[in-house]
Amino acid sequence: MSPLVDWHAIRAYAAGLRQPESQVEEVVQHEGRRPLSWGVFKKDDVLLGDWILEEILVRDEGVELAASSGEQSVRFFLGDPEQAHESGPFDVGPLTISYLQTECAFESFSTVGEIIRDRIVEKVGQDRLAEAFSEWTTGESSEVVEIQAVEHPALFFDASGWISIDLDYAEGLQEVLPQIRARIPSRAILKGAHVLAYEHLQHLVARLMQQGYGQVILETDGDGWRPEFASSFSDAHWQVTLQTGELRPEQRGCLSDLMAAKAKLQMRYVLNEEAAEGLLSLLTSLSAIENHEGAVLNLVAPTDPVQWNRVKNSVSRLVSEAWRRAQELGILLVTSGEGEIPACLLGDATVMSHSLWHDAPMELQGDAVVLEPLCGTCSLRKWCAGLPAPGVMDEEVLVAFKPEDVPRHPLGPREEAGWEEGMR
Repeated sequence: MSPLVDWHAIRAYAAGLRQPESQVEEVVQHEGRRPLSWGVFKKDDVLLGDWILEEILVRDEGVELAASSGEQSVRFFLGDPEQAHESGPFDVGPLTISYLQTECAFESFSTVGEIIRDRIVEKVGQDRLAEAFSEWTTGESSEVVEIQAVEHPALFFDASGWISIDLDYAEGLQEVLPQIRARIPSRAILKGAHVLAYEHLQHLVARLMQQGYGQVILETDGDGWRPEFASSFSDAHWQVTLQTGELRPEQRGCLSDLMAAKAKLQMRYVLNEEAAEGLLSLLTSLSAIENHEGAVLNLVAPTDPVQWNRVKNSVSRLVSEAWRRAQELGILLVTSGEGEIPACLLGDATVMSHSLWHDAPMELQGDAVVLEPLCGTCSLRKWCAGLPAPGVMDEEVLVAFKPEDVPRHPLGPREEAGWEEGMR
């Protein structure tokens, strides 16, 4: 029997992560683009009192403005007037202005929504709202993500704005470093067999942050760890790859230091044949580390077809067992990025699927998306990144979600009862 998809539980789980965005190793290209300015708004604008505009996200169906005040945060949604949208509490003329699901009381941010509406009307007037929305969204005034690509064997530039730097090929990197610049805050991933051994690592991280890469991710398996790294790279994000159920002394020290420092940390574990049966042992090992509560472990499947075919029919069982154990131990499981495990193999742990955390389906297409014939009948297909690698699944393992298993997605609290009532 297919498990029911509980959108509210999924969103609540994602919101409960210590650093829900930074801990996920993925750049989600389908989400849209993040300009520094849009129309009358600029990133870091003061909207009201302590309320700051933290992010602008331009998507096909509209624009999101993320605002925060202390521990309170809310995302306002401005629907493209050319598309049909449900009404919101701050609508004006043809422009829908609503908000996405939030734990904040409506009264705490309603004035901010009104200010957003009033700023737009004061700038263009009600008669030009649809025209202005189109100009701001598609015109030159919206500064899209751009990077300055540089030829070097260590560098890979992605069209969505992030950069990968392989420090195994770092010779000459210092000479081209001044040319690497992102026009808006973006992401840089530092990887390689011996990332922590790179002699210019601290300078590299600092320089990337100065040049527009607001999120620098250090990938390591803990090899070469020194306790001072936790403080030396306090602004960096860490991805620690674990290979077996037993932690090496350096790995244990690395994780212990990072957890004690409350660093931005994600651990990554690939469920290949060797590692799969050691998953429960790994959870036990992690639970023995002080300050492990709330730590995030990203479980992914092998993308190598040979390895995938060896474990494909046992992944669902392994994840279900690990999910129950992780809940007991206070460890948060996710599955994200390359090798993400599809929701149909997660059983009662669908909340850990990063693909389901988004407010719009991905609808990924193309040869890179691996599907089974059964996937075409699945009601969750649009939210799914497909299988990690080709390989025919056992019929009793692969599950297609039925329409009754996938309720209408709540893009915010858009309940039938209405906006205000749905928030209280």
